[in-house]
Amino acid sequence: VVPRDASQQALFGDAVALDAVGAGDLLFFRSESGGDAITHVAFAADGGMLVHSTIACGGVVCEPFTAGSRAGEALRPRLVSARRFAAR
Repeated sequence: VVPRDASQQALFGDAVALDAVGAGDLLFFRSESGGDAITHVAFAADGGMLVHSTIACGGVVCEPFTAGSRAGEALRPRLVSARRFAAR
């Protein structure tokens, strides 16, 4: 069972190097306030895309996670780690 909270999910599954992230991997982000707490999680998708829920876009979206994109600018500096959850 996958834990409910992002901070707990960040410890679950297998660690993935940030330069080896693939579609389906989970990306974990620290707080906007600059603390170390993990407060946001997103799925990596093919083609440099990110699937996540965001108030700024009104719910769940698939958007670019590249330099210069909204998500890239807002989230990339807060990216902490990535995990891969294997099917059991």
